[in-house]
Amino acid sequence: MEEATSNTENISVVSRMVNVFSNPSRAFVNLGTYKDWLIPILIIIVVDIGRQMVMQDLEITAVKDRIMRNEQIPEEQKEAILDRIEQDSQSTGAMLRSFGGIVIMTFIFTLVVAGLYLFTGNVIMGGTSTYSSLLSVYALGSLIFIPEHIVKTALALSKGSSAVYTSLAILFDPAESSTLLFTLANAIDIFSIWKLAVWAIGFGVVYKFSPAKSWIAVGIWYVIGIFVFYGLNTLTGGMLG
Repeated sequence: MEEATSNTENISVVSRMVNVFSNPSRAFVNLGTYKDWLIPILIIIVVDIGRQMVMQDLEITAVKDRIMRNEQIPEEQKEAILDRIEQDSQSTGAMLRSFGGIVIMTFIFTLVVAGLYLFTGNVIMGGTSTYSSLLSVYALGSLIFIPEHIVKTALALSKGSSAVYTSLAILFDPAESSTLLFTLANAIDIFSIWKLAVWAIGFGVVYKFSPAKSWIAVGIWYVIGIFVFYGLNTLTGGMLG
């Protein structure tokens, strides 16, 4: 009787967001409206923009450092790039473009990852769900970015550097951040594991898959993402951090 009730219960988006932290399985029951994914994503965007405003000076310093260490950029071009960065840091237009980039990339990433989850669940694993449900799974699970941003921003401000880690990367020199070993170590992060656990729970709820099967479904894309990031970072000479 309790299970039948949970399958038909209409849960508010606020309750879902709270349950992501307190009772993840309940957060993903009976998904169905666009609010279940849109509102969490908008909240994440606001938090991300706020973090960027607070971290702007530290991030600019980190970017300048990566440019100076980038061997793919000719020395004569580095000074011009640094001057442009300095000018952009004082420009309202550049800041608005940066905020727009956060909005666009957040939505693109949400749409793509939800599509990959849908493809994995429906086509590869033979389950049945909807794109809107997978959008909600990814968006609600992404709320873990909020405590992650709070903790890492506090650490960065206290340290005076954006190079802060809650992963095995603390065992390495930040100067090695462009290496594969550092990238793999940094992927084993407290908050990343938390997000993966919530996404796996959501995936299992909407597809009625076992925990092991759900972890495989979301974990494989996380591993692929690690190597994609490493490849792009290598191509750009470590500019992604």
